[in-house]
Amino acid sequence: MDNHSTIFQREAEIKLGKVSLPVEILLSEGGQLHLEISRTDFDTGSLESKVYQEVTGTTKRGEQVIIKDLICIADGNPSLNPQVIEICESTDKIVRGEQITIHCDALGFQYKKPIFSNPDDNLKLLERTDWRVGGGNYADWSVAAKPLADYKTRVNSIQKYQNLVRTVRLEVSISGVYGGMSRVAGVTDKILEKIQWASSFVQGTVPSYSILKIIDDGEMEYIQLRNLSPNGGGYCRKSHLLLFMPQYELPSYLDRVFERYLEIEEQLELRKILGFYVDSLHPNRPVNPKFANLCIATEMLAKKYLPNQGSTKDQIKALIDELDVQFMDLIPENGSLRSQFDTELEELSEQMTLEYFWYKSRNDVIHGGREVTTQEIIRDYQALLVLLRRILRKILLQGDTDGLDRLNELEPANFIFR
Repeated sequence: MDNHSTIFQREAEIKLGKVSLPVEILLSEGGQLHLEISRTDFDTGSLESKVYQEVTGTTKRGEQVIIKDLICIADGNPSLNPQVIEICESTDKIVRGEQITIHCDALGFQYKKPIFSNPDDNLKLLERTDWRVGGGNYADWSVAAKPLADYKTRVNSIQKYQNLVRTVRLEVSISGVYGGMSRVAGVTDKILEKIQWASSFVQGTVPSYSILKIIDDGEMEYIQLRNLSPNGGGYCRKSHLLLFMPQYELPSYLDRVFERYLEIEEQLELRKILGFYVDSLHPNRPVNPKFANLCIATEMLAKKYLPNQGSTKDQIKALIDELDVQFMDLIPENGSLRSQFDTELEELSEQMTLEYFWYKSRNDVIHGGREVTTQEIIRDYQALLVLLRRILRKILLQGDTDGLDRLNELEPANFIFR
């Protein structure tokens, strides 16, 4: 599965300043969006290097095109790199609260079908009624996941080659929204973004859908293309994910954490924290930067959750004590702490903060030094990964893990090679 292969293509004419430019809109399997000048005889000397906040145009099919945050580099061989492109059948199309269907193709999102399920069945992830969506509108919506036809091949390709590609179509049904197609897309984007961030704890990938389509009466009314970052996180790597669980657990998990996530997202800066956490799962990175990301995520979470607790070790101790998170079983026998002190942990507890058992590896990786071996850093990384997951589990689920078997199995034997 080639993540550079083209999955969407349109010819269009756009207005770039005073220049009418013939282009080809191209979106790749991996979510890379760009424009190519489609005429070889076009005089590129008339282009200017700058960032255009909004550019408009028309496709050869007569559809309206709106391009946002277009970076034009005119030197040498010109390149045109947009962040978002909207293609609309009609800019006059208005939605007046009726039910609308939206399809979004997500990269790296995992779907585990029940053994005897119909392969065409959707998995309903989450639904809400009377959901405030701004502008005085209250919407009813539901989100379901459907694996792409060659889902297994796609996941195998991601795991083998670490090339992030589409795996699942997220299907949204929403009613109660009033406005144009861009407004419907904006409301849907916010809902999906929150759901994907909340699920990143168990999915191991950041929000990443590259194409959104609004369908009305079976006809395509609107398409939004998004340019994605090439770093998608854990890349469906089995050894790092929690989602290998009975299929009903993902909807149950989302239903329990969704409002809680929204409540604390800004206060705890959870996007940053979960971003560092997901980045620490990247299979192609050396252990040092991955471990550093875990350290940053844990320290940031401790500082945000319980501010004004003094030093880093005091913040971490206060966080673990406040949440009543078990940690003693995670201290690796051959990690940096036990390698330095050849004594029992109970005796060490009187000398230092055991809740911060990875501090020597942390200082070595972030500040430099030669006191800690790579193997000790690896063991501390594996232990801290479990600890951070236990902390996030406590914060997001607030102790409600009934029926979420895999979220109860955050045991050291599963992650730490002693």
